[in-house]
Amino acid sequence: RAEFRLFTASGRIQAVQVLAVKEAPIQEPLIKSVLQEFAGSTEYQITSRNIKDGVRVESGRIQNKGEVMIYRKNGAVKAFVVSVN
Repeated sequence: RAEFRLFTASGRIQAVQVLAVKEAPIQEPLIKSVLQEFAGSTEYQITSRNIKDGVRVESGRIQNKGEVMIYRKNGAVKAFVVSVN
């Protein structure tokens, strides 16, 4: 129910993007799982919220390990990106 994209630099994975497919929203357990596997922590803090083209974009920090961006439409998570330092 989700498409994963990896972004690399210098042979190292820098970010993971997860996109919902077939209108099925992404559930919180998947976000936590990707955070744990990729950043080593499930804890994050949202630091800003914006609306862009009808999509709510939440940006946050992962305990000094990286950043997370969550994209919501009508309250449902449609995509998220986790990047590490």
